[in-house]
Amino acid sequence: MAFERLGGFLGNLGNLVFKGQDTPISEPVRQASDYDEMMNDMMGQYGRTREDLEGIMNKIGHHESAGTMDPSIHQYGGGPGRGIYQYETGANQGGITARNRLARWFKSKMKDIPEWLSQENMDTEGFDASKLTPEQQNMLFLADKRYHPTASLSAEDTSDLSGWWARNHWAGGNVGTDLYDKKVAAFQDSEESIVNDVVTEQGAEAY
Repeated sequence: MAFERLGGFLGNLGNLVFKGQDTPISEPVRQASDYDEMMNDMMGQYGRTREDLEGIMNKIGHHESAGTMDPSIHQYGGGPGRGIYQYETGANQGGITARNRLARWFKSKMKDIPEWLSQENMDTEGFDASKLTPEQQNMLFLADKRYHPTASLSAEDTSDLSGWWARNHWAGGNVGTDLYDKKVAAFQDSEESIVNDVVTEQGAEAY
């Protein structure tokens, strides 16, 4: 009887082991990145898709970086613009403002401010966006516009993206001035060049 009970126990144990082996192992769930979380935040805030928001960033980044999308780019001629979106270095300039707005977003999510948002002497020298990765620079841009007093990313407000860019990102002249009109025209040319590049690539793929 003892051997029968032992045999039954071992048989049940074997069934458990083999049953466990037959059970498929699920794929590990990928943790959403801070960028993913911010993107979802902005999608909800403005009623946009990820494609909408990244399309806006691509057009503005293309223009600001002279078509290069180089995250390490410095403004030509020695100016203060840095990175894909050419945020200006210097105390109280656009770079440190955007950095502080991004830090505000992290705090609103009860998250620690990441080390990459701390740079030596940034209180007096400003914040250099060109030291960040492209994804980090996208977060900088999104937070800058999220907490900007007028820069809504809704479909209605960005329907004229060249005007939106001139008012809420370049912000270097008054609406209706010759300088403003010149900058808007340059942005529109940049937008058109993106469209032309896409058409050219699609045409090339057809052959």
